[in-house]
Amino acid sequence: MILQKFKVLVCGDGFKFKNKKDLRIFGFFTTRFVEAINPDSAASLAISLVGEELNSLSISSGPFCRIVVDEVKVIESFEGINSPGAGFTWYPQSKVSFNLGVITLRVKKMMKSLLTSLRSVRKYF
Repeated sequence: MILQKFKVLVCGDGFKFKNKKDLRIFGFFTTRFVEAINPDSAASLAISLVGEELNSLSISSGPFCRIVVDEVKVIESFEGINSPGAGFTWYPQSKVSFNLGVITLRVKKMMKSLLTSLRSVRKYF
């Protein structure tokens, strides 16, 4: 089995940070450099490494957090690269985009509840 070297761009959003005044929602970008047998394995390994680092920093992921791979590229070597990489570039997310995600989830829950109710009513007809 031959391992290839990959550069994996990972993105996350919906992470909550509380300061003295309020709760803020942040997203991040980070890059990990990994060896794997194929791009899918590289993506899985990169997400695992990012999750471990977030946990080590006591940054917990809540129900609305998301970590995804944005890009996977094969590279020739890790020369000049501190593999596997570390750290995050954080950016504030608009409360509107986060709230839309919450609303979408609530609508899905309401639809599921409605369908369950309709199924139980259908039994009587």
